[in-house]
Amino acid sequence: RPGYRRVDTSAIDWHWNGNGGMNEFDLASYFVTLSEQDRNDEIPDRFAGANYCVGPEAIIEIVPPEEMTYTAGANGITSFYSPAAKRLFGAKFTRYGTESKRHYDGAVRWLSPNYLTVSIELVHPDNTGQFMPETLNNAVALGAYLSQMYAVPHVQHFDITEKHCPRWWVDHPEDWKIFLNRIEAVSI
Repeated sequence: RPGYRRVDTSAIDWHWNGNGGMNEFDLASYFVTLSEQDRNDEIPDRFAGANYCVGPEAIIEIVPPEEMTYTAGANGITSFYSPAAKRLFGAKFTRYGTESKRHYDGAVRWLSPNYLTVSIELVHPDNTGQFMPETLNNAVALGAYLSQMYAVPHVQHFDITEKHCPRWWVDHPEDWKIFLNRIEAVSI
């Protein structure tokens, strides 16, 4: 958890955790353990997180929704921002490497769409990435709640960096549309 507040929100960003069979409690615990990394040891640090973890039993807030998390950045070498991300977030937040280092919120930071998104990780029972109905019900409830807080689009990680995430929705775009329609129906 970097502890940086977002000054704006441009999207609600959906992910799958990519580890079939992990539940939302274990995923939340994993993200908490990342804060225990020692930046001074020889083990490479991992920067990952989410505002929320959603599964069939619970919606867990890991990082308050007004704070940024490490979820959908790109480095310009092995991952890149999509044209859609560049339109949605603008040039300031879709640069790579040293170009992305900019003055923001009183300090010099490495800017990315992470500063403009609320991020949600969904758990799934297997590597197909298909979500359980109970997980989708919880995700719809959270999505509707966040839609009332932020009048912004819902996007997939794929829409930002073209990473195959969430796998099920990238492979089954009709299910993504159904999910968005369910959020909209609850939000009205």
